[in-house]
Amino acid sequence: MVLNENYEELRAMIRDALEDALVLGCSEKQVRAAFHTLIDSIETDIKENQHLP
Repeated sequence: MVLNENYEELRAMIRDALEDALVLGCSEKQVRAAFHTLIDSIETDIKENQHLP
């Protein structure tokens, strides 16, 4: 449930940012590429199979 809420919040924020960029005259293709680069650059200290106490 928490992950679904986080997903929906992120989706709304990304949509808003994309729409803002389009209103400002940015290329949708470039903005989408920048979002992909951003996601790919995010790192975490938590390992995928690490279990939290």
